[in-house]
Amino acid sequence: MNKIALPAFAAGILTLCLWSLTCAAAQAATTWPVTTNVNGITVTFYEPQATDWQDYKELYARVAVSAQQPGKAPMYGVVNLKADTVADAEGGTVVVSNVQVVSTSFPSLTADQQKSADTWIRSKATELGSRVVPLNTIVLSLKGADQASQQQVNLNTAPPKIFYSQTPAILVSFDGKPIFSPIKGVSTDLSFAANTNWNVFKVVESYYLLNQAYWLQASSLNGPWKAAGQLPAVMKQLPDDDNWSQVKAAVNAPGKAPAKVPTVWLATEQAEAIVTKGDPKAVAIPNTALAYIENTDAALFYDRTNKQYYYLTSGRWFSTADPSTGPWTFAGKNLPADFAKIPADGPRGWVLPSVPGTAQAAAAIGAASVPREASVSRTAATLTVTYAGDPQFKPIPNTSLEYAVNTSFDVVKAGDTYYACDNGVWFTAGSPNGPWTVADNVPKEIYSIPSDQPLYNDTYVNVASSDANTVTYSYTSGYTYNYPWYGGLYYGMGYWYAPWYGFYGGYPLYYGWPRTYVGGAYYNPATGGYARGYGVYGPYGGAKVAGGYNPATGNYWRGGAVYGPYGGAGRGTIYNPATGNYWHGAAAWGPNGIVTRGSSGNIGSVTPYGNRYGAGATSGNAYKNWGNAATLKSPAAGSNQFKPGYGGNVYAGKDGNVYRPSATGGWQQYNNANGQWKNQTGSGWSGQNRGYTNSAGSTGWNNAATRGNTTSSQLNRDSYARSAGYGGGGFGGGGFRGGGGFRGR
Repeated sequence: MNKIALPAFAAGILTLCLWSLTCAAAQAATTWPVTTNVNGITVTFYEPQATDWQDYKELYARVAVSAQQPGKAPMYGVVNLKADTVADAEGGTVVVSNVQVVSTSFPSLTADQQKSADTWIRSKATELGSRVVPLNTIVLSLKGADQASQQQVNLNTAPPKIFYSQTPAILVSFDGKPIFSPIKGVSTDLSFAANTNWNVFKVVESYYLLNQAYWLQASSLNGPWKAAGQLPAVMKQLPDDDNWSQVKAAVNAPGKAPAKVPTVWLATEQAEAIVTKGDPKAVAIPNTALAYIENTDAALFYDRTNKQYYYLTSGRWFSTADPSTGPWTFAGKNLPADFAKIPADGPRGWVLPSVPGTAQAAAAIGAASVPREASVSRTAATLTVTYAGDPQFKPIPNTSLEYAVNTSFDVVKAGDTYYACDNGVWFTAGSPNGPWTVADNVPKEIYSIPSDQPLYNDTYVNVASSDANTVTYSYTSGYTYNYPWYGGLYYGMGYWYAPWYGFYGGYPLYYGWPRTYVGGAYYNPATGGYARGYGVYGPYGGAKVAGGYNPATGNYWRGGAVYGPYGGAGRGTIYNPATGNYWHGAAAWGPNGIVTRGSSGNIGSVTPYGNRYGAGATSGNAYKNWGNAATLKSPAAGSNQFKPGYGGNVYAGKDGNVYRPSATGGWQQYNNANGQWKNQTGSGWSGQNRGYTNSAGSTGWNNAATRGNTTSSQLNRDSYARSAGYGGGGFGGGGFRGGGGFRGR
């Protein structure tokens, strides 16, 4: 391109750039780069490279642009923009709109030329339409998890009880001391365990355990367990309803127990289990000192250097020299560096979101930090809170607050006023029994609830704004028990809270709290949440507890989502004495999808889980449970249908120049003066002058001597982010090409 022709060409071409982008946006809102032909000139806008995302609402980004006349070399430049955003964490998309120009840079232009070009591009900025960018592209372009910006948490990393066996075994986990409940209409000789996910029955002084379709029997809950013979006749008295249909089928036609019945572990505290098929079979991971244990569903690894085993569950790593004897210790802060080298596309690449410092962990934290928002109708959103008897409250340590214990709802007493958080919405009342109205402000002290206390997850729900008709709320992942902490995303606080236990109508009631260790819970990048991983935890997926009796209906609720990833947001419910419902809706999403708010009765049978991530995860949006009472702040459906291309192969450098990857590695810089690409070395890039125009409109020459390990790191990161946003580049593992890490923009 002739340098003399640049001034007029630059001004005109920038107008065409913006005009073409507007037209292309209307035609293909999810395609990058945007390329069109205007009056014989090919104009291209490449995908934005995020530099800052303030409050997840205002995005700052660099955009590389090019314009080319037939037979001429293209002209490249960098435009720095800011724009409004609406993010959809579940869909993995961000809609960008209301674009404004912050500054421009077209190297090789004089100051006057640059000013002229800048004027033209600013005058057309308002014509830009809305466009969609992958969420991962944005969060990975940024510097990643900034611990200072995360809500501080006090996670408990003490290891749970970890059982290990080389032969078949099952873990029967109780939420505290076993609680047995009588069954209405059935002889008092028969009772069932109310606070476990297993079907455990007591007949006089014998115990019966249903495993799959066959029965085990023991004279003590601690065993030894053996194959049951003929079942007691009283078990045939179980009610003929959906609550007991699976059990009755196994009573009437019990399956045959295997010749060697599995070991039965009993736990009344938080526990996990590892079962290998024989001796651990280690398979070496290339280019590391690690091996993964192939003959188990657990995330179990062995480090040949320090001779330690490593086990991952609920986002936490624990290590031991011998899994059969222990002891186990928390290893998340000193995980061997080789874990970051686990191949993303390998058989254990799915653990990388839980390896601090990896791009996968940064993406998980970034997605978790994006607020979910909804505007809730003041009149359409209603709440009825029920208690087992008169409301009972317990003090919250280090606050003047109290919380209700004999209800499944999250109710806080602040002075003479009561607040309840349900499905991401705050309500308020002058009495614990209501009437409840939508709250447009919440006392600051509620947000000081310690992170080692129940209801801490509610501190992640905030009032964003309000008007006469609606209140807008937002919550981040802590509400659903997913917590960014020291470079990783952890499930659960790690604490065990004693459940409330009492009687109503002569029958026992039980209200449990969400639990952290529920059966190999692993992060699923596809859903952005945790789900249970493998199957030694019982017929209901390990994340559930059996229920209690509803004297109003005579029904029982068993397998209710009281703790674990399937519980979604909020506590579970044994039953609602006022309405007869078996749940109150706090379990926003379960193994069969999102449960319709206000449903009554048994929420349905649960399919056993055989895959890695199970059938459900904490990835649904709690606000969807309000139906027409809430308007979600999220992009339109279908906005995540990205087209291939990874946003193009040209990038805007932080030094104002335009770059592309070199075929031999590293980066090439474009020179508008001669229309050529020049290789840049990693040891340092020579200084060069470039024109700039700042937001105030002043111009000048900026000596942009930039070390390669600054701009190249940014380019490496943006390149990886662009590819990962579309599912390319082996995302799920690896790291950034050329290194660089998340060290600023």
